[in-house]
Amino acid sequence: MWEYFFKICEIPRGTAREDQIREFIKEEAENFGFQTKIDEIKNLAVIIPSRNKSLDQHTKIIIQSHMDMVCIKDDNIEHDFSKDPIKLQSFEIDNEQWITAEGTTLGADNGAGMAIQLALMKKIYENELNYDDTDITLLFTVCEEMGGDGAAFINKDFLEGDYLINLDSESDDVFTIGSAAILLYRVGLKMKRISFAIEKELLIPVKITVKGLIGGHSGVDIHEGRPNAIKILSQLLWKLNSEHDIYLNSIKGGTWPTAISKSSEAIVFIRNNKFFEINEFVEQSYSDIRHYYSGIEKTIEISMEKLKDFTDYTYFSTEYQRKLLNILFSIPYGPYSYHSKMRNLVHTSNNIGPIRSMRSRIEFDVSYRSFSQYGLRIIHEKVISLLELSDIRYKLYNYIEGPEWDPDFNSRISNLAKNTYKECFGDDIKINAIHAGLECADFKKHNPKLELIAIGPIILGAHSTEERLKVSSVQKIWKFLVTFLHKLG
Repeated sequence: MWEYFFKICEIPRGTAREDQIREFIKEEAENFGFQTKIDEIKNLAVIIPSRNKSLDQHTKIIIQSHMDMVCIKDDNIEHDFSKDPIKLQSFEIDNEQWITAEGTTLGADNGAGMAIQLALMKKIYENELNYDDTDITLLFTVCEEMGGDGAAFINKDFLEGDYLINLDSESDDVFTIGSAAILLYRVGLKMKRISFAIEKELLIPVKITVKGLIGGHSGVDIHEGRPNAIKILSQLLWKLNSEHDIYLNSIKGGTWPTAISKSSEAIVFIRNNKFFEINEFVEQSYSDIRHYYSGIEKTIEISMEKLKDFTDYTYFSTEYQRKLLNILFSIPYGPYSYHSKMRNLVHTSNNIGPIRSMRSRIEFDVSYRSFSQYGLRIIHEKVISLLELSDIRYKLYNYIEGPEWDPDFNSRISNLAKNTYKECFGDDIKINAIHAGLECADFKKHNPKLELIAIGPIILGAHSTEERLKVSSVQKIWKFLVTFLHKLG
C-alpha cells in the first residue's frame, strides 16, 4: 500500500486534471489482466470477477475512492501542482508516526484510499487474498473536490452491485453511513472603478493582510470554530470604513470553495497623516482577534504595510464600498444549526471564499451544507435577501449541487461493520453521519438498492497544508477491510 501511495504522490491529480493518475491505475490493472472501463465523465472502473463459476449468483461489492485532490500550498512555498510531486515527510507525535507534506496539501484525501484499492488488487492477482465467491469492482471517480461531478454524472452501470465501500472517511474508529447535501455557487457583483481626482500625494496605498490561519475542510472542520480569513478581513475593513476615510482598491483571499480560507488581503488608500492612527487600529484589532481565537489559532498574523511604486490609483465608489462591506461583514459563516437527533452534529452551515476583485466586478463563492434541502434553502435565501438589501446588481452562476445521504443505522452493511470491527479489535465502532458531503449520496440516488458505508484511516487537516496521515491507522483499516470483504461476500 505504501509503495502505491508514494507513487500516487508523484503524479499530478488536481480536480479535472486526473488524466495521469487514471492512466497509471488503468495500466496497472491491465498489467494484472483485469478489465477496465471508463465512462463519459472519465470515471474508471476495474473489474475483478469471481473465480467461482459454480455459483449462479455472486455478491457484488464496489470499493470506491476519488482520484483528485485539493491543491493548496503555503504562501512561502514554490510548488506547481500541475507537474511537481508532493514532497513527503514523516514525524512522530506520542510515539505514533505520521506522514505529511512540505508546505502543501498531502492528498491522502483520497490518495490513501486509492493506494488501498491498488494494494488489494495486486494481492488478489498474486493470490495472497481470495474472494473467489465475490465480484469486486474498484471504482475511481473524478472531480470529487469540486462539486462531485464524477459521482453525479457516473454511468449507472458502474454502480450495479449489492454493497459499496467508500474509502473517503477520515477516522478509523468512526464509520460513516450518512452525509450532508451541498449547494455551491459564485456571486458576481457589478462594480465600476473611479480614478482619483484629488492629488495622489495626499493619499498612500497600503495593504492589509490576514494570514497564518489553520484553514481546513468546510464540512469536517466547521464545528471547531476556526475563523475564515475573508471574514476577519471584512470585519476590519467594515470597521475602518465606518470610522475613517478609506478607499478600497482591491480585495482577494481564499483558494477553494470548500476550504476555510487561510489568508486574505486588501489594498486601500488612506490619507498620509492618518497612517499611524489606522495602523494602531489594525494592531489593536490584531491583539483582540488573536486573544479571541487563542485556543484555536496559534500563528495568525494581521498587518498593514505601505506599498511602494503602486500605480493603480482607482477605487470603488463610497456608496458601493459601504454596500459591499456590509455584505461581506454580514454574510453567514460557520455552523448555522445543529442536528435535532445528534446534537453534536452540525446540520446546516455556510462557507465563503475564495473572493477576488477585478476591473468591473467582484466575485466570491459561497457553499452551503445541510442534512435537508429545507436547511439549504434557509441559508441560501438569507444570503439572497442580504444581496437584495444591498441594492447592488448581482448575478449567481456556476451552480453545483449534491444530495444528502440519509443514514440507515439498521442496514446489513452497518451491522456487519460493527461485528467485524469488534472481532478484529475488541472494541465497539461508532456508526455516524458527517456534515461533509460524500459521493455516496449520489451513488445512493443512482442505485437506491445499494447499501453503503464509508471507512478510512485517520487523516487530520484535510484541505489544508496541515494535512497528515496516521501510519498505524492505515494498517488498521487494511486489516478491517480484508476481513470485512469476507463477511459481506
